[in-house]
Amino acid sequence: LTIANDAVDIAMLSATGTADATTFLRGDNAWAATSSPALSHVSQWVLTAELAGDATPITANLAEPSRDGYARIGSAMTVSSGVFTFPVTGIWRIDAQFVIQIISNNSFRFGRGQIDITTDTGSSWDQAANATGSGTDSSSFDECAAQVSITHIFDVTNTSTHQVRFVINQDPDTAYLLGNAGYTHTNFIFSKLGDT
Repeated sequence: LTIANDAVDIAMLSATGTADATTFLRGDNAWAATSSPALSHVSQWVLTAELAGDATPITANLAEPSRDGYARIGSAMTVSSGVFTFPVTGIWRIDAQFVIQIISNNSFRFGRGQIDITTDTGSSWDQAANATGSGTDSSSFDECAAQVSITHIFDVTNTSTHQVRFVINQDPDTAYLLGNAGYTHTNFIFSKLGDT
């Protein structure tokens, strides 16, 4: 006995689950949702000009690169007054690299970068990660540099309330957060790892 072409439609299948435009039929006869692809959203933001002193948060000279073949995956992060908003919910990895120039004049100087997160639209901020770079120059040099890299994994369950910002604390007049529009110094990378 041969079944005619197109004689069996979806309604005649005994599969469990719901058949729709977002599911597929697995080998165990069950309809299942497709998973989001790995790294469906990745973007980088850079500091485009040098910043002296402290900033809570860094509010100016933030942009996606517009050079050297840069390309974003997925929708862009948005930023307003230094507060970054995620384009979609999910488990996000936030990488921050602070490049600090220290003018120490034979004294110990420092710069500390941190990642702050909020889950209540900025009513309160939590310091999620921080690290400090420091240095003391020798008598033959008047400056040195420190690089600070930190990471935080953030479960963004609501794009309206869950946001991130970046903070720099430096010895006044003795440390500068380096930024440049022509190449990358201080920068921030946002990667969606999966669904929340």
